[in-house]
Amino acid sequence: MITNFTKKVGLAAAISIVTSSAATAAVFNASASFRTIADITITEASALSFGTAITGKAGSNCVLTSIITAGASTTTVTPVTTTTGTGCSSTDAVNGGYDLAGANNSTVTILMATATDTDFNFAPAGQYNDLASSADVSTTYFPDAPLNVSLSATGKGLLSVGGTLNIVNELVASTSYAVAYDISVVY
Repeated sequence: MITNFTKKVGLAAAISIVTSSAATAAVFNASASFRTIADITITEASALSFGTAITGKAGSNCVLTSIITAGASTTTVTPVTTTTGTGCSSTDAVNGGYDLAGANNSTVTILMATATDTDFNFAPAGQYNDLASSADVSTTYFPDAPLNVSLSATGKGLLSVGGTLNIVNELVASTSYAVAYDISVVY
């Protein structure tokens, strides 16, 4: 019986406390703030081309090495015009060059995925340069591997694109082909 009495007294005390504190309740209308980040833009400086001397034989490949050279006043995609491999001997190839812009000093992830077609595939590879004014850094990237890099203090970066073109099936002679590939850059 005492246990039952104690429970009733405890319940009455709890109700009394809740009721008395409700009289002193307050509501404050708070707000949160935020700022959006600058969009990432990609501008093509030079279009990638494996040149005009691709044999098109099934099972052959063509490699275009793409690097970035830091200069005293500018950093540029190094013009490598010669391809190597079992299916090409082009001397008129052109590295892909892309200018990146976004938020200052931000970290971005670059992904260059292998592009596939019925008759050929392309595995992009090259370098990224952060265009830092005092000590720029070039970082090599590979196909299908995300690369985390930083944009410069002014929100800039440079991407060079080369890679390997693999011919899967015999191609028609004296015919132009194109490979569509994506450059994915995200914060």
